[in-house]
Amino acid sequence: MCRSHFWGRNPLTIENILLLFIWIFILKFKKLRLGQIRLEREKNFIEIDYSIDKPFRNFGLGTYIVKKALYKISRSSFFRNKVIIARVNKNNLASVSILKKLNFKEKKLNQNFVEFYLKY
Repeated sequence: MCRSHFWGRNPLTIENILLLFIWIFILKFKKLRLGQIRLEREKNFIEIDYSIDKPFRNFGLGTYIVKKALYKISRSSFFRNKVIIARVNKNNLASVSILKKLNFKEKKLNQNFVEFYLKY
């Protein structure tokens, strides 16, 4: 399926849900859910966790949803001025690539996982 044909003129939308210390964004195209990102505020940092549904991977949506979340963080006093952390399986090359592209710094956690952080 051609990327421009699929997205066409219909804009992607972000639906957000704020729960106490957790903010969840759902990426949608029309009524179709494409993925999600969760921001969880801890005392000194914000942990992000995201996923894109398999049929919609490799369209740049992972980068898109993380960028949108970073923008929301920058605009919210509740989440602002915190270190943002993402813990990723080192074999998840797509997520590793996205986080590096968005200037997250890498720190090895153990044999299987890498932690990325960004001072925002």
